Amino acid sequence: MKKDKGKENLINVLTMALVIGIFILSLGIFLVGKHIPYGNLVLIVGSTIVYISIIILAWKV
Repeated sequence: MKKDKGKENLINVLTMALVIGIFILSLGIFLVGKHIPYGNLVLIVGSTIVYISIIILAWKV
C-alpha cells in the first residue's frame, strides 16, 4: 500500500514538472519570437524539463 502511494506521488510530481516545462517552453517560444535575449536558454531549459519528465514517466510507469 505504501509503495503505491509513493508511486502515485511520483507520478503527480512528474506530471506537474511536465506541465511547468511546457509552460516554460511556450514562454521561450514567445521570447525568441520577440527577439528578447536569453530566449534560447529558456527554450533549452523548458525542453530539458519536458524530455526528462517524459523519460522518467515512461520508465517508472
